[in-house]
Amino acid sequence: MLNVYAPIYDSISLIIGIALTIGALQELHWEFSVEWVVILGAVTFFVSVFTTGYAKVHGVQLMTIDLVLLGVVQMVLLRSATRVLRGELLMDPANRSEICLYA
Repeated sequence: MLNVYAPIYDSISLIIGIALTIGALQELHWEFSVEWVVILGAVTFFVSVFTTGYAKVHGVQLMTIDLVLLGVVQMVLLRSATRVLRGELLMDPANRSEICLYA
């Protein structure tokens, strides 16, 4: 869903990515991050309502900016989660067989 030319009505598919992100963060017990993703999801909804009128007046697509922000936040969270997971596996000798999957 990174195509900025996708119609605004196709942005409903973002719900899947946001829901999966929230679920993964809840399993990691990252409550602060869950709150931020929920806020970004709500902002995405409100931006989708006003982006067409705003673009006609100001010439800037707010939805594009919102999608970039949401994607960057998800990538930062993914990078943090993989570092945490990799660190836990490397520190726990019981999981030595799983290290090759993540390292």
